[in-house]
Amino acid sequence: MSYFFEGWLLAAYIIIALIITAKAIYKNEHPITRSICFVGFFIYLYFLIDLTQFPIYVSPSMAEELGGNIFNSLNLIPFKDIFNMSGFYNIVATIPLGVLIPLITQRIWSFESISLMGICTGLLLEGLQLCQLFIIGYTLRIVDDNDVICNGLGVIIGYIVFKAGYTLLSSLANKTLSNFITDYFRS
Repeated sequence: MSYFFEGWLLAAYIIIALIITAKAIYKNEHPITRSICFVGFFIYLYFLIDLTQFPIYVSPSMAEELGGNIFNSLNLIPFKDIFNMSGFYNIVATIPLGVLIPLITQRIWSFESISLMGICTGLLLEGLQLCQLFIIGYTLRIVDDNDVICNGLGVIIGYIVFKAGYTLLSSLANKTLSNFITDYFRS
């Protein structure tokens, strides 16, 4: 049996995303901008979840073939083989999160807070893969602490891009656009 991020799972995700978006834009001074930020965030989140968690294959024959020693699917040695394409992909996959978090929360985060958010994101993604490993007895992925490090780095890079863009737009934009940008983060 295979589970994909579609059908009833996708329908439930869309309903939850719509409820959260509606609640976030209710009585907001910038409902259109806020809606665009939330829709972008939930589209990104869909692809991130689909990429990192699905498909999930549940098969007794695969459990026999791949199961047994779950430690074969774990890498708990930090920085071991971190500089490879998998690490690069983990960084790139979470860069948008560093840009989108301040846009949906409407506040400028401290470097420490955004770093913690990045690490928590990596821990959540790898933790869900670890749960899959424990529940069905195997996974087709490797639960890797380097992925947590790379995910955190990606969120930090995304936030640096956001801060640079925010600073550039605030300084170069005309007065109306500049006021709109600062008002958005104050509301």
